[in-house]
Amino acid sequence: MPVKYILSDKQISTRMNDEEMILNHEKGEYFSLNEVGTLIWSTLKTGEKSVEELEKVVLEKYEVSPEECRRDIESLLEELLNEKLIETV
Repeated sequence: MPVKYILSDKQISTRMNDEEMILNHEKGEYFSLNEVGTLIWSTLKTGEKSVEELEKVVLEKYEVSPEECRRDIESLLEELLNEKLIETV
């Protein structure tokens, strides 16, 4: 069974223009996501998702190789996990 990701309860977020702004309210630190990161974040807002599900969403909207897409998604998810903005289920 693939790992799924959800948004953490340690954050609040809002969209400003084309970016998602995220506040880790435990650390008091802000983070912003670019257009692709915002798409991934918005998808996670709808519920738990696997890397494969996120990859499908990104590949439907952007012209990028599946390998590069997966690598970038995994990198973003790792960063979001390290900052405790998302969790695994």
